[in-house]
Amino acid sequence: MVGFYKEMARMARMALLILLVLPTPAWGYVDPGSGTLLYQVAVAGFVGLLFQSRKVVNLVRPSRWAHKYKEFVAGTRETWTALLGGR
Repeated sequence: MVGFYKEMARMARMALLILLVLPTPAWGYVDPGSGTLLYQVAVAGFVGLLFQSRKVVNLVRPSRWAHKYKEFVAGTRETWTALLGGR
């Protein structure tokens, strides 16, 4: 019985391969809006790639303002400590 299923699977793969390989005419209609949609998808993908690459670069390279931020945080911590009376 197992041999039967293997043979059926092999025949199904062969039928699928034949259907994919043989050319058939495509009687479809492509309206002008389809090109615009493809253009929009391409532009959105490119812009998304730019934003993602910037995110990766910022993770790898330290910010040029990192030292200023550290100084600001240290200064506020000292200010709040002084205001709260050493807590």
